[in-house]
Amino acid sequence: MGTEPNRRVARIGRRRLLRVTALAAVSGSLAACVEGYDATPDPLVPLARDARFDAAAADDLATASADRDAALAGHVARVRAAHADALRAEVRRANRPAPEHEPEPASEVAGIGDLGRRLDAAVDRVRDVLGGVPRHRAALLGSVAGGCAAARALDERLGDAVPDEFAVRAPQDAGTETVPAVQEALAAEHAAVWVFDLVRAFLPQDLDTAIDHSIDQHRRRRAGCRELLVALGATPVPAEPGYRPPDPVTGADSATRLAMQAGAEAGRAWRGVLERTDDQAVRRFALDALLSAGAESSRWRLVAEENPQPDALVGQA
Repeated sequence: MGTEPNRRVARIGRRRLLRVTALAAVSGSLAACVEGYDATPDPLVPLARDARFDAAAADDLATASADRDAALAGHVARVRAAHADALRAEVRRANRPAPEHEPEPASEVAGIGDLGRRLDAAVDRVRDVLGGVPRHRAALLGSVAGGCAAARALDERLGDAVPDEFAVRAPQDAGTETVPAVQEALAAEHAAVWVFDLVRAFLPQDLDTAIDHSIDQHRRRRAGCRELLVALGATPVPAEPGYRPPDPVTGADSATRLAMQAGAEAGRAWRGVLERTDDQAVRRFALDALLSAGAESSRWRLVAEENPQPDALVGQA
């Protein structure tokens, strides 16, 4: 008697097993519809579609252009293709309907300047939807926007994606995780300022302007962190007296690597803020910080004369 169920299971044919599995999947889908399936239009669908169109248009421009513009358009194409893949994966996971009556973007671009305008439009769409999405989506969107900024920083013809100012608005709905996340971002900004002061001694004088620009960006982000934390009723963490680099700094190459590492660490911290807050003001500031981090990452890749392919998803580990 005790072994009969096992023998019966063994005699179930493969076709019947597949039918049972399919029915179970359908039942699960129906249950999801009844028990809280979100049937509202997915705001990420048009962003994924735009990224796909941008990648195709940039790829076509790369094919039709001379060497320098071909390489630049190719970098943009790869960034936007990575965005399309990441956004489509999230859209498929959520399995929500697409918004209706969304116009398709143009399938061609006239030149590098057009690519810059499309990257700018992509960031604007992120800003439009950032406040109404769950935390994991906010983090993804922040990384996508940072990738757009990283691409634009490769050439001035693509425009400048870095905000003119880091505006701090009063937070309203912080939650318990917001303060620790912003404190971590502040600690990363403290470390970055220290790093750029350190590497100046090891880098050629003609990089002073690049160093000054990075220090200015990190100081402004750091000041914004402090304002946010005070508004949240928290005491901002102070800077350490000094920091231990992961590797000894002995010359220009190691100094450049350290500068890039410090910028990347700050970017990861700001993505971490988006992963841990629902507050609109904090999200907006974190997005601006990721735009700044993306642009900085490309500038220092160019300084290092490494592969200039921009970081497509800034802050993502």
